[in-house]
Amino acid sequence: MSYTQKTFVPTRKQLHRFNSIVSLLKQEDTVSLNGILEYFQEAKDAAGVALTCGAKTVYRDLQILRETYKCPFEYDASHRCYVLKDKQWDLPVPAILNDSELFAAVMGARFTQIIFPASIADRIKDTVDALMRSNTLTTLTASRLESLFILSTKPTVVSNKHFQTIFDAWSRCCSLDVIYKDTYGNKNQRVIEPHGLVYHGVNWYILAYCHKTQKRRIFSISRIQDAHVLETPFEPSPEIIDKFVPDELLVFGTVRDIVVKLTAAGGNAARKRPLHPEQELCKQDDGTYLLTVRVAAKKDAVSWVMQQCGEAVPLAPDKLVQAVKDATQKLIKQIS
Repeated sequence: MSYTQKTFVPTRKQLHRFNSIVSLLKQEDTVSLNGILEYFQEAKDAAGVALTCGAKTVYRDLQILRETYKCPFEYDASHRCYVLKDKQWDLPVPAILNDSELFAAVMGARFTQIIFPASIADRIKDTVDALMRSNTLTTLTASRLESLFILSTKPTVVSNKHFQTIFDAWSRCCSLDVIYKDTYGNKNQRVIEPHGLVYHGVNWYILAYCHKTQKRRIFSISRIQDAHVLETPFEPSPEIIDKFVPDELLVFGTVRDIVVKLTAAGGNAARKRPLHPEQELCKQDDGTYLLTVRVAAKKDAVSWVMQQCGEAVPLAPDKLVQAVKDATQKLIKQIS
Protein backbone atom coordinates (compact mmCIF):
# COMPACT_ATOMS: atom_id res chain seq x y z
CA MET A 1 0.00 0.00 0.00
CA SER A 2 1.42 3.37 -1.02
CA TYR A 3 0.84 6.63 0.81
CA THR A 4 2.03 10.20 0.69
CA GLN A 5 3.87 11.38 3.76
CA LYS A 6 2.52 14.68 5.02
CA THR A 7 5.10 17.47 5.12
CA PHE A 8 5.66 18.85 8.60
CA VAL A 9 4.52 22.48 8.81
CA PRO A 10 5.29 24.11 12.17
CA THR A 11 2.94 26.60 13.74
CA ARG A 12 4.05 30.16 14.30
CA LYS A 13 4.46 29.55 18.02
CA GLN A 14 6.53 26.43 17.38
CA LEU A 15 8.83 28.41 15.07
CA HIS A 16 9.42 30.96 17.81
CA ARG A 17 10.30 28.17 20.26
CA PHE A 18 12.59 26.48 17.73
CA ASN A 19 14.40 29.77 17.06
CA SER A 20 14.71 30.45 20.78
CA ILE A 21 16.18 27.01 21.52
CA VAL A 22 18.72 27.30 18.68
CA SER A 23 19.62 30.81 19.80
CA LEU A 24 20.27 29.56 23.35
CA LEU A 25 22.37 26.67 22.05
CA LYS A 26 24.48 29.11 20.03
CA GLN A 27 24.95 31.56 22.89
CA GLU A 28 25.83 29.06 25.60
CA ASP A 29 28.31 26.21 25.71
CA THR A 30 25.71 24.05 27.44
CA VAL A 31 21.94 24.43 27.83
CA SER A 32 19.82 22.48 30.31
CA LEU A 33 16.13 21.63 30.12
CA ASN A 34 15.46 23.93 33.06
CA GLY A 35 17.37 26.71 31.29
CA ILE A 36 15.08 26.42 28.28
CA LEU A 37 11.95 26.35 30.46
CA GLU A 38 13.11 29.41 32.41
CA TYR A 39 13.80 31.29 29.18
CA PHE A 40 10.32 30.48 27.86
CA GLN A 41 8.81 31.77 31.13
CA GLU A 42 9.99 35.27 30.20
CA ALA A 43 9.90 35.14 26.41
CA LYS A 44 7.10 36.25 24.08
CA ASP A 45 6.68 35.95 20.36
CA ALA A 46 6.39 38.92 17.96
CA ALA A 47 2.63 39.14 18.60
CA GLY A 48 3.20 39.34 22.37
CA VAL A 49 2.00 35.80 23.04
CA ALA A 50 3.88 34.05 25.87
CA LEU A 51 5.99 31.01 24.94
CA THR A 52 5.51 29.35 28.33
CA CYS A 53 5.24 25.55 28.03
CA GLY A 54 6.01 22.32 29.84
CA ALA A 55 8.92 19.88 29.74
CA LYS A 56 7.10 17.49 27.36
CA THR A 57 6.68 20.29 24.80
CA VAL A 58 10.39 21.16 24.99
CA TYR A 59 11.36 17.48 24.57
CA ARG A 60 9.11 17.30 21.51
CA ASP A 61 10.63 20.51 20.09
CA LEU A 62 14.13 19.13 20.56
CA GLN A 63 13.15 15.89 18.82
CA ILE A 64 11.74 17.84 15.85
CA LEU A 65 14.88 19.98 15.67
CA ARG A 66 17.07 16.87 15.55
CA GLU A 67 14.98 14.65 13.25
CA THR A 68 13.25 17.11 10.94
CA TYR A 69 15.73 19.98 10.75
CA LYS A 70 18.90 17.94 11.43
CA CYS A 71 20.06 20.30 14.14
CA PRO A 72 23.59 19.10 15.15
CA PHE A 73 23.20 19.08 18.94
CA GLU A 74 24.01 16.29 21.39
CA TYR A 75 22.82 15.45 24.88
CA ASP A 76 25.52 15.33 27.53
CA ALA A 77 24.09 12.79 30.00
CA SER A 78 26.81 13.36 32.61
CA HIS A 79 25.95 17.05 32.91
CA ARG A 80 22.30 16.72 31.84
CA CYS A 81 22.56 19.39 29.19
CA TYR A 82 22.49 19.95 25.43
CA VAL A 83 25.49 21.04 23.34
CA LEU A 84 25.40 22.45 19.79
CA LYS A 85 28.32 20.93 17.87
CA ASP A 86 28.25 23.46 15.01
CA LYS A 87 27.73 27.06 16.13
CA GLN A 88 27.43 28.18 12.48
CA TRP A 89 24.35 26.04 11.87
CA ASP A 90 21.16 27.95 11.00
CA LEU A 91 17.56 26.83 11.35
CA PRO A 92 16.18 26.35 7.80
CA VAL A 93 12.66 27.63 8.38
CA PRO A 94 10.61 30.44 6.79
CA ALA A 95 10.64 33.92 8.25
CA ILE A 96 8.34 34.66 11.16
CA LEU A 97 6.27 37.75 10.45
CA ASN A 98 3.84 39.78 12.50
CA ASP A 99 0.36 40.57 11.16
CA SER A 100 1.36 43.89 9.56
CA GLU A 101 4.38 42.37 7.80
CA LEU A 102 2.41 39.36 6.59
CA PHE A 103 -0.48 41.52 5.38
CA ALA A 104 1.98 43.69 3.43
CA ALA A 105 3.43 40.57 1.76
CA VAL A 106 -0.03 39.26 0.82
CA MET A 107 -1.12 42.62 -0.59
CA GLY A 108 2.13 42.93 -2.53
CA ALA A 109 1.58 39.51 -4.09
CA ARG A 110 -1.94 40.53 -5.13
CA PHE A 111 -0.63 43.58 -6.98
CA THR A 112 2.21 41.69 -8.67
CA GLN A 113 -0.38 39.43 -10.32
CA ILE A 114 -1.57 42.54 -12.17
CA ILE A 115 1.62 44.32 -13.21
CA PHE A 116 4.24 41.54 -13.52
CA PRO A 117 4.46 38.82 -16.19
CA ALA A 118 3.69 35.33 -14.88
CA SER A 119 7.37 34.34 -14.63
CA ILE A 120 7.96 36.94 -11.91
CA ALA A 121 4.48 37.04 -10.35
CA ASP A 122 4.41 33.26 -9.81
CA ARG A 123 7.77 33.32 -8.02
CA ILE A 124 6.52 36.03 -5.67
CA LYS A 125 3.23 34.21 -5.08
CA ASP A 126 5.07 30.95 -4.27
CA THR A 127 7.23 32.79 -1.74
CA VAL A 128 4.23 34.40 -0.06
CA ASP A 129 2.37 31.07 -0.03
CA ALA A 130 5.34 29.54 1.81
CA LEU A 131 5.21 32.38 4.35
CA MET A 132 1.48 31.81 4.82
CA ARG A 133 2.04 28.14 5.59
CA SER A 134 4.15 29.04 8.62
CA ASN A 135 2.45 32.30 9.58
CA THR A 136 -1.20 33.03 10.19
CA LEU A 137 -3.02 36.35 9.95
CA THR A 138 -4.91 36.63 13.23
CA THR A 139 -6.66 39.96 12.66
CA LEU A 140 -10.14 40.47 11.22
CA THR A 141 -8.45 41.54 7.96
CA ALA A 142 -7.59 37.91 7.25
CA SER A 143 -11.25 36.99 6.86
CA ARG A 144 -11.79 39.91 4.47
CA LEU A 145 -9.00 39.23 1.96
CA GLU A 146 -11.17 37.13 -0.34
CA SER A 147 -13.55 40.06 -0.77
CA LEU A 148 -10.77 42.47 -1.74
CA PHE A 149 -10.81 43.05 -5.51
CA ILE A 150 -8.05 44.87 -7.39
CA LEU A 151 -9.22 45.97 -10.82
CA SER A 152 -6.83 47.61 -13.24
CA THR A 153 -6.39 48.39 -16.90
CA LYS A 154 -4.81 45.36 -18.52
CA PRO A 155 -1.05 45.97 -18.83
CA THR A 156 0.75 45.90 -22.17
CA VAL A 157 1.66 42.28 -22.85
CA VAL A 158 5.35 41.80 -22.11
CA SER A 159 7.19 38.66 -23.18
CA ASN A 160 7.92 36.47 -20.17
CA LYS A 161 11.24 35.55 -21.73
CA HIS A 162 12.38 39.12 -22.25
CA PHE A 163 11.06 40.45 -18.96
CA GLN A 164 12.74 37.69 -16.97
CA THR A 165 16.05 38.41 -18.70
CA ILE A 166 15.72 42.15 -18.11
CA PHE A 167 14.66 41.64 -14.50
CA ASP A 168 17.64 39.38 -13.81
CA ALA A 169 20.08 41.86 -15.39
CA TRP A 170 18.61 44.72 -13.35
CA SER A 171 18.69 42.77 -10.07
CA ARG A 172 22.29 41.61 -10.67
CA CYS A 173 23.52 44.98 -12.05
CA CYS A 174 24.63 43.39 -15.34
CA SER A 175 24.56 44.99 -18.80
CA LEU A 176 22.07 43.91 -21.47
CA ASP A 177 22.51 43.27 -25.18
CA VAL A 178 19.13 44.12 -26.73
CA ILE A 179 17.44 44.46 -30.10
CA TYR A 180 15.18 47.52 -29.83
CA LYS A 181 12.42 48.63 -32.21
CA ASP A 182 11.84 52.39 -32.19
CA THR A 183 8.52 54.16 -32.85
CA TYR A 184 9.28 54.22 -36.60
CA GLY A 185 9.65 50.45 -36.72
CA ASN A 186 13.45 50.48 -37.10
CA LYS A 187 15.35 47.76 -35.24
CA ASN A 188 18.86 48.23 -33.87
CA GLN A 189 21.24 46.53 -31.50
CA ARG A 190 22.28 48.27 -28.29
CA VAL A 191 24.22 47.53 -25.12
CA ILE A 192 22.52 49.14 -22.15
CA GLU A 193 22.88 49.25 -18.37
CA PRO A 194 19.47 48.78 -16.65
CA HIS A 195 19.80 51.15 -13.68
CA GLY A 196 16.08 51.23 -12.90
CA LEU A 197 12.71 49.68 -13.78
CA VAL A 198 9.51 51.72 -13.95
CA TYR A 199 5.90 50.59 -14.23
CA HIS A 200 3.81 53.48 -15.53
CA GLY A 201 0.29 53.50 -16.94
CA VAL A 202 0.11 50.09 -18.60
CA ASN A 203 3.74 49.49 -19.54
CA TRP A 204 7.20 48.78 -18.16
CA TYR A 205 10.26 50.94 -18.88
CA ILE A 206 14.01 50.73 -18.27
CA LEU A 207 16.00 53.68 -16.91
CA ALA A 208 19.27 52.97 -18.65
CA TYR A 209 22.64 54.16 -19.77
CA CYS A 210 23.00 53.46 -23.49
CA HIS A 211 26.52 52.67 -24.69
CA LYS A 212 25.56 53.43 -28.29
CA THR A 213 24.53 57.03 -27.61
CA GLN A 214 26.61 57.33 -24.41
CA LYS A 215 23.63 58.98 -22.77
CA ARG A 216 20.97 58.29 -20.18
CA ARG A 217 17.94 56.83 -21.99
CA ILE A 218 14.51 55.36 -21.27
CA PHE A 219 13.46 52.20 -23.14
CA SER A 220 9.98 50.70 -23.34
CA ILE A 221 10.24 46.99 -22.53
CA SER A 222 7.38 46.23 -24.92
CA ARG A 223 9.62 47.42 -27.80
CA ILE A 224 12.51 45.11 -26.94
CA GLN A 225 12.60 42.32 -29.53
CA ASP A 226 15.41 40.28 -27.97
CA ALA A 227 17.57 40.52 -24.86
CA HIS A 228 20.63 38.76 -23.44
CA VAL A 229 22.40 39.31 -20.15
CA LEU A 230 26.07 40.24 -20.46
CA GLU A 231 28.37 39.27 -17.63
CA THR A 232 29.56 42.87 -17.52
CA PRO A 233 28.74 44.44 -14.17
CA PHE A 234 28.01 48.13 -13.66
CA GLU A 235 27.72 50.37 -10.63
CA PRO A 236 24.15 51.68 -10.11
CA SER A 237 24.06 55.42 -10.79
CA PRO A 238 22.09 57.58 -8.33
CA GLU A 239 22.19 60.35 -10.95
CA ILE A 240 20.36 58.23 -13.53
CA ILE A 241 17.79 57.03 -11.00
CA ASP A 242 17.20 60.24 -9.01
CA LYS A 243 16.72 62.45 -12.06
CA PHE A 244 13.76 60.39 -13.27
CA VAL A 245 10.34 62.08 -13.39
CA PRO A 246 7.16 60.44 -14.78
CA ASP A 247 6.77 63.06 -17.54
CA GLU A 248 9.94 61.67 -19.14
CA LEU A 249 7.84 58.72 -20.27
CA LEU A 250 5.81 61.05 -22.46
CA VAL A 251 8.58 61.52 -25.01
CA PHE A 252 6.36 60.50 -27.93
CA GLY A 253 2.80 61.65 -28.61
CA THR A 254 2.67 64.44 -26.03
CA VAL A 255 0.73 67.69 -25.91
CA ARG A 256 1.91 70.70 -23.94
CA ASP A 257 0.25 73.72 -22.35
CA ILE A 258 -3.17 72.07 -22.28
CA VAL A 259 -6.24 74.21 -21.61
CA VAL A 260 -9.68 72.64 -21.24
CA LYS A 261 -12.94 74.46 -20.48
CA LEU A 262 -15.24 72.57 -18.13
CA THR A 263 -18.84 72.97 -17.04
CA ALA A 264 -19.59 73.06 -13.31
CA ALA A 265 -20.26 69.31 -13.42
CA GLY A 266 -17.08 68.80 -15.41
CA GLY A 267 -15.08 70.71 -12.81
CA ASN A 268 -16.38 68.46 -10.04
CA ALA A 269 -15.55 65.38 -12.12
CA ALA A 270 -12.02 66.68 -12.75
CA ARG A 271 -11.40 66.87 -9.01
CA LYS A 272 -12.48 63.26 -8.51
CA ARG A 273 -10.77 61.89 -11.59
CA PRO A 274 -8.00 64.29 -12.69
CA LEU A 275 -6.44 64.41 -16.12
CA HIS A 276 -3.00 64.81 -14.53
CA PRO A 277 -1.71 64.79 -10.92
CA GLU A 278 -0.29 68.30 -11.36
CA GLN A 279 -3.28 69.85 -13.12
CA GLU A 280 -4.60 73.27 -12.07
CA LEU A 281 -8.32 73.95 -11.88
CA CYS A 282 -9.54 77.55 -11.80
CA LYS A 283 -13.20 78.56 -11.36
CA GLN A 284 -14.44 81.33 -13.67
CA ASP A 285 -16.96 84.09 -12.94
CA ASP A 286 -19.64 82.34 -15.00
CA GLY A 287 -19.37 79.13 -12.94
CA THR A 288 -17.31 77.21 -15.49
CA TYR A 289 -13.74 76.02 -14.93
CA LEU A 290 -10.46 76.20 -16.81
CA LEU A 291 -8.21 73.18 -16.43
CA THR A 292 -4.54 73.58 -17.33
CA VAL A 293 -1.81 70.94 -17.58
CA ARG A 294 1.82 71.51 -18.53
CA VAL A 295 2.28 68.26 -20.43
CA ALA A 296 0.44 64.96 -20.93
CA ALA A 297 0.25 62.09 -23.37
CA LYS A 298 -2.00 63.06 -26.29
CA LYS A 299 -3.79 59.72 -26.19
CA ASP A 300 -4.56 60.11 -22.48
CA ALA A 301 -5.74 63.71 -22.91
CA VAL A 302 -8.07 62.85 -25.80
CA SER A 303 -9.49 59.86 -23.90
CA TRP A 304 -10.06 61.98 -20.78
CA VAL A 305 -11.89 64.73 -22.69
CA MET A 306 -14.11 62.18 -24.47
CA GLN A 307 -15.00 60.51 -21.15
CA GLN A 308 -16.46 63.79 -19.84
CA CYS A 309 -19.45 63.30 -22.19
CA GLY A 310 -19.64 66.90 -23.41
CA GLU A 311 -18.74 68.52 -20.08
CA ALA A 312 -15.21 69.32 -21.35
CA VAL A 313 -14.08 71.32 -24.40
CA PRO A 314 -10.37 71.51 -25.32
CA LEU A 315 -9.13 75.04 -26.10
CA ALA A 316 -5.40 74.46 -26.53
CA PRO A 317 -3.11 73.36 -27.97
CA ASP A 318 -4.39 73.06 -31.54
CA LYS A 319 -2.99 69.53 -31.75
CA LEU A 320 -5.25 68.39 -28.92
CA VAL A 321 -8.29 70.25 -30.28
CA GLN A 322 -7.85 68.57 -33.68
CA ALA A 323 -7.29 65.15 -32.11
CA VAL A 324 -10.56 65.40 -30.15
CA LYS A 325 -12.40 66.51 -33.33
CA ASP A 326 -10.96 63.53 -35.23
CA ALA A 327 -11.95 61.10 -32.48
CA THR A 328 -15.48 62.55 -32.33
CA GLN A 329 -15.95 62.39 -36.10
CA LYS A 330 -14.66 58.82 -36.17
CA LEU A 331 -17.15 57.82 -33.46
CA ILE A 332 -20.06 59.53 -35.26
CA LYS A 333 -19.12 57.80 -38.50
CA GLN A 334 -19.06 54.39 -36.82
CA ILE A 335 -22.48 54.73 -35.18
CA SER A 336 -24.26 56.46 -38.08
